[in-house]
Amino acid sequence: MKIKPIGDKILLKVIEPDKKTKGGILLPENVGKENVSRGKILAVGSGAVTKSGRIVPFEVAIGDIVLFNGRYTGDEFIIDGETQKVLTVKEIIAIEE
Repeated sequence: MKIKPIGDKILLKVIEPDKKTKGGILLPENVGKENVSRGKILAVGSGAVTKSGRIVPFEVAIGDIVLFNGRYTGDEFIIDGETQKVLTVKEIIAIEE
């Protein structure tokens, strides 16, 4: 299924945190779920619209790996067996370089 966000919305694939530490210790399922999460941008809308009607382009692009604030940010969907989220650009904290 192909999803195209509209307006100031962004679709991203959630990158699940590692389930094992570098030392080999297995972590419980809920560790790290409340903190900052990572995702790869799959699609972007047309941009935010100002009060004057001007469209403000996004600072992020398709393929960027971004950080966003926890699991309660945005709306979560399971699409083709993958966890994906739709959120606004304001909910994104940073871009990984």
